[in-house]
Amino acid sequence: MGDSPPPFSWLGAWLQRKRGDRLAVLNAPHAPKPSPPLVLNSAPIFPQEPISSRFEASPDFRSSGNAARKIDLVVLHCTESSAAGALAWLTAKDAMPVSAHYLISKAGDLVQMVGENNVSYHAGGTKEKPSSWRGAGKVNERSVGIELENRNDGLDPYPPAQLTVCLWLVLRACRRFGLTAEEVVGHADVDPGRKSDPRGFPWEPFRSSLAFHLSRPGGIA
Repeated sequence: MGDSPPPFSWLGAWLQRKRGDRLAVLNAPHAPKPSPPLVLNSAPIFPQEPISSRFEASPDFRSSGNAARKIDLVVLHCTESSAAGALAWLTAKDAMPVSAHYLISKAGDLVQMVGENNVSYHAGGTKEKPSSWRGAGKVNERSVGIELENRNDGLDPYPPAQLTVCLWLVLRACRRFGLTAEEVVGHADVDPGRKSDPRGFPWEPFRSSLAFHLSRPGGIA
């Protein structure tokens, strides 16, 4: 019987390859890393365009003119009434101006009342205690306000049709103004002790879903 062949050497096989072949392997483009899976403690929320949308102007706003408004916050509210009742209130001319940029019904209908480049009066606080976020005031001047149809009792649910439209709208705003999921807050966060809305809102899955979709290149303008 002849001698046994020498053990196979990966290093030897590599060094025997032509220099050009070795460089081609080393310089080959790496495949992009896959996006991380969406991990939530509850069901994820996916953005969905509203089943209907329209504009009903509110007289209560301040124009920013041709200057682009600096937005660094989105504030979510509760109507504490039906969507129809809230719409009538938010588009009426009252002695004390009250308005919001958007209203989302439980069914997923979207109404815009103030253009995003104009200031709406949704989270100003009071003269004695103006609203603020992280030490900075003038919340109305630097935010987009969204009203959600809900009784704000902590028991009234936010249906999937409403949450998916809310996520679609907030995701669009975050991409437009360069915001993170942590810069989407509730009325109670900017006016603590006086406001409690949106009570019962599913913040954890909403923010997690928002952060997940913001990490992906977007098809939502």
